[in-house]
Amino acid sequence: MTTTAQTTEFRATTAPARAGVAALAMAITFTLLYSVGQVADRQFDQALLAQAGSTQLAAQADSAVRS
Repeated sequence: MTTTAQTTEFRATTAPARAGVAALAMAITFTLLYSVGQVADRQFDQALLAQAGSTQLAAQADSAVRS
């Protein structure tokens, strides 16, 4: 009959370690999703402004007649 040596449990298999890794992964995921959402919102706003057609001019032509 063979016996195996007793080993210690791998730390990552404990419930608190798994919960910590899961929480970290969720935090990273939501941060990335929020960042992508912000970029998409800015692009959407720029597209709406471009479709509106009217833009503000930095300078306007003088309406006075030159002689």
